[in-house]
Amino acid sequence: MADAEKVAAVRAALPSLAAGIQLDSATAGPLPAEVAAAMDQLQGYERDIGRADAGHREEQLQRNEEARAAIAAVLGGGLGAVTPTHGATEGLTLAAEAIPLRTRDIATGPLRAITTSDASGAIRRALDTWSARLAAAGRPTEVLDLEGDRDDARLLDRLDGALDERAVLVAVAHVSPTTGRVLPLRAISELAEARGAAVIADGSQAAGAIPLLVEDLAVDAYAVDGHRWLLGPEGVGGLWQRERPPATAAIDRLHPPSVVGLARAIGWLSMFVGLEFVHRRGTAMAATLAERLASIDGVELITPIASMATIVTFRIAGWEPEAALDELAHRMFLIGRGVRTSGVRPGPDAVRLSPGCWTTSDEIERVAESVRLLAGHTPESLPPRRTLAMLGAP
Repeated sequence: MADAEKVAAVRAALPSLAAGIQLDSATAGPLPAEVAAAMDQLQGYERDIGRADAGHREEQLQRNEEARAAIAAVLGGGLGAVTPTHGATEGLTLAAEAIPLRTRDIATGPLRAITTSDASGAIRRALDTWSARLAAAGRPTEVLDLEGDRDDARLLDRLDGALDERAVLVAVAHVSPTTGRVLPLRAISELAEARGAAVIADGSQAAGAIPLLVEDLAVDAYAVDGHRWLLGPEGVGGLWQRERPPATAAIDRLHPPSVVGLARAIGWLSMFVGLEFVHRRGTAMAATLAERLASIDGVELITPIASMATIVTFRIAGWEPEAALDELAHRMFLIGRGVRTSGVRPGPDAVRLSPGCWTTSDEIERVAESVRLLAGHTPESLPPRRTLAMLGAP
């Protein structure tokens, strides 16, 4: 198919695109109709026939293996190294708990985990669990935040300084969920490995968005959510481990329709859409949006274009993120998200939009022109939205 024809076919298979301009796959991607149908079919069987018969159980085990294979394929890793999980938080927690701690003299201070100031919520929750587990065993810990930086050399220099004899774990997002920057994950892994520290990564904003060969990243573990760029249901994801330990997530605790849904979503992306198209067009749409926004007076682009994936983060002078998103939502049915790029403020300080391969050039242009309108006004001076008068209304 030519790109225009393929975009039309993809959009026809994603019903929620008719409800508005969906630019928040970084939170949850549009659910393909085929995925919803596969989940409904299994739920209908369980409702009408039951869930306890041996044949159904055997078939579900086969579906579990299909999900593992699908996750392995999209990550570019071996099947035996992949475990389906409830999501990135569970995957990262399992990975952190599986990291063998070297025998160290900790009299000089607590064991150290290192992350970045723009780490994902999944990383934060996993590190909290890791710290609590070690504290219960009488081993004190600390989590060191490195300031996020657009400059790879500065970030690696800060990491180099933090990797002392107490550092045992580095936990980072492959793609920053706030700035959209692609971190130099292989360089981070090589530096940490040289100092004896393990690296676990949250790939939720990378898998399904950018080309990925997890075995080339040199990480010890890589976890993903299934409901973001992989377009699967919530509550299911995957964990890849370089050296898979015997203790892994119990796959039979996962919601069977969700396991089927994730396998079908990845299969749909891989075979119906094609990952080459997904990656190429998704990143192109994001770059186009970033460039258009950067050209608008009053807009500060936070995402570094030279090292971006499919997330575009920006600020509009004079506008709080929530107010800007509310105005954009009412004017053009846009779905976006406010994010906090700094730990200084309690709430969001920027707007985050995340286009996909299904986004159209017309949608990008409409967003850019609406942002231009907001940037030329304050919330008080902005011309009122057009309203439709209803006959008989008071």
